Amino acid sequence: MRFCVGATLVPHGFLKLFVTGVGPLVQLFGAWGRPASMAWACWIGILALGGGILLAVGLLTRPVALTVAVEIAVAVLDVH
Repeated sequence: MRFCVGATLVPHGFLKLFVTGVGPLVQLFGAWGRPASMAWACWIGILALGGGILLAVGLLTRPVALTVAVEIAVAVLDVH
């Protein structure tokens, strides 16, 4: 299960950081009136890429899984 979640997060983080960039996410956060939208957008990309890799290989799984769970919960409550 942790490998599947990690393997799912890695491409999303890669896209946010290296393909589309964090610009769309920064604009979305800015439209919502969130402070430090650039920092949060970068953190989400880093967490998805780095955390996904760590989960997939089995390193620091508990703290990473907790952080990812909190991030996903906030996304579900805020966005959806």
